[in-house]
Amino acid sequence: MRIFVYILGYLLLIGGLAWGALVIGVPLLYVQIAAVIFLGLGLIGAATRTRTAHVVTTPPATTVVDDRHSL
Repeated sequence: MRIFVYILGYLLLIGGLAWGALVIGVPLLYVQIAAVIFLGLGLIGAATRTRTAHVVTTPPATTVVDDRHSL
């Protein structure tokens, strides 16, 4: 469910930026290219943020070294 909220928010952000860019006179082709790039970055970000939230990490193994018998 988190990924859908994240993607929806990112789509709203992209839409607002694209609309603003068109209003100030940026050519449509450049706006479309930027929107596709930002959409790709948003999907990558959503996948990494939601994937790491469900991963259970284990503590690193502890090695005990007995140095009383060192040379």
